[in-house]
Amino acid sequence: MNIFAAGFHTIAVALTGVVFELAWAPPIQERLVEELKEKLESLDPHSDEYYQVLMATENGCPLLDAVIKETNRKYPALARLERRLVSDSYTLPLENGKRLELKKGQLIEIPTVAVHYNSGKIV
Repeated sequence: MNIFAAGFHTIAVALTGVVFELAWAPPIQERLVEELKEKLESLDPHSDEYYQVLMATENGCPLLDAVIKETNRKYPALARLERRLVSDSYTLPLENGKRLELKKGQLIEIPTVAVHYNSGKIV
């Protein structure tokens, strides 16, 4: 049951974000409609080729790919990721010259939104 719920949630978050962003950016929405018309209007919607054009990151619909990727960056389906350290120990160097010691078995939480909005500086 968890697999089904997780699958629906992630798609719902992605589609909601895409619709929201396109509603706020009519010029992008118009460009996307034109791109989709150009790439898909000569294809049968039930064909494999139609699906392949939509799913292709190369030679497919680059604006559609960019819109989906940017939406996933801005509105990730998961608020955080969790990982458990499996090596004996790990030292994480910090920008201020200090070091953070991590021990085997320690639970690490990665805040997805913070990573996606990070300017590149490590504290």
